[in-house]
Amino acid sequence: MAHISRRATLRVWLQERDARRVWVQDTLFVASAPSALLPIHEAARYWDVDQIQELISKGVNPDALDEPGGRTPLFFACCEESNFTAALSNDEGHADAQVACATALLRAGASAKAANVYGLGPIHCAAACRRAGARLVELLIIYGADPNQSTGGGRTPLHAAAQHGHAATVHALLRAGADANFRGRYGTALDLANCPPKITARAHRTRCRRVLPYLLRAGASL
Repeated sequence: MAHISRRATLRVWLQERDARRVWVQDTLFVASAPSALLPIHEAARYWDVDQIQELISKGVNPDALDEPGGRTPLFFACCEESNFTAALSNDEGHADAQVACATALLRAGASAKAANVYGLGPIHCAAACRRAGARLVELLIIYGADPNQSTGGGRTPLHAAAQHGHAATVHALLRAGADANFRGRYGTALDLANCPPKITARAHRTRCRRVLPYLLRAGASL
């Protein structure tokens, strides 16, 4: 039974991953490992706080960029998909580890406002996280991240949270001043919350519907 449950979890995760790629296809959101990752990027990918602190104590730049994507360690720390094992797990301890990793980088001077070559920043990645999203978004905003940071394709963190159906993250972003009517290439957050059913799992569609009241109360235009 356990392996059947895990197989079902994997199937849903893969369906939702495909849905995520719809909104990020022009921003290279998925944190696949390129050949030029530095040790601090690898440590951030796996939320290894001890390794991050050791590297920084030796003078490693907490905002070191990978090539060719131009991503900082904080980008990987805030990206749930970069840690495949944790993404499949239902263990809330993984969310704590992810937040601890991002906190360690920010305290060491990592920029919460960073963006890769496509304009995608850690806050976009955080907004797409299933468990730690709201906590990460609030943390990044405390350290100066812009809740309306837009990618080259006109995508904001609110777009990410809405399409993923993360109600708590949507609420956190709106409280911080996110624009409920910001329109990007693929529409507003409300448009993205009404995601096409053919590309998403049923549970994902249900979560998307849960964000609608938050957006409407914030003045989202129908």
